[in-house]
Amino acid sequence: MGHLFAACVDHLLAQACKEIEKTVVYYGQRTQRALCLPECICVFSDEAPGMPEYDFWMAQRALTVSIIVSVWTLLVTKPEQDLTYWDPWVIGLGFINPVVVVGIVWYRLVQSKRRRLAQMPFILRVS
Repeated sequence: MGHLFAACVDHLLAQACKEIEKTVVYYGQRTQRALCLPECICVFSDEAPGMPEYDFWMAQRALTVSIIVSVWTLLVTKPEQDLTYWDPWVIGLGFINPVVVVGIVWYRLVQSKRRRLAQMPFILRVS
């Protein structure tokens, strides 16, 4: 039953994100330019796709699972059950988990972009 639920959620997530992928890439590139980030930490490239489909897929799923765990943890926190926001489990799963997952996803996307750019001829990278 759990596999069926996971497959349904994955399919719905893939359909929803396929529609907004170009918008996410556009606003990501725009935000990078507005923040004047150095090229070494930029995730979105200025070339046509902006981000390969696999990288977008990996980031989407990792961040979705992290958000689900975080929201679930924060929703089940009830003072009647001796579980408060200062409990180590709530702090770890509700607050630290999303920060760590975002950091790992960002690092993976930067590494993927570096590998892609290293495979491109020098003339294409300069222009």
